[in-house]
Amino acid sequence: MKILGTVQHITSHRNIIVSGDEKKDINKKSLKLPVINSIVFDRKMNRIGKVNDILGPVTNPYFSVRISKNIADENLRELKDSHVYVK
Repeated sequence: MKILGTVQHITSHRNIIVSGDEKKDINKKSLKLPVINSIVFDRKMNRIGKVNDILGPVTNPYFSVRISKNIADENLRELKDSHVYVK
């Protein structure tokens, strides 16, 4: 598992906005962002959704994650300021 980033915001349309934790150097070959529809997990390795969009500069991206329908709204609040992961 790889850290996608930290949850910054939960929208009213059941999306979460994640700020990418790693600062990427565009000149290095290690620049590898997750692709759209990558599965996103919480720290307990529960599937929470999929990457819906990638926003911002390549060196410091933000990710929009579409939350799965089986995740309750009260569980969404627990995600705030926590890390989420991708495979």
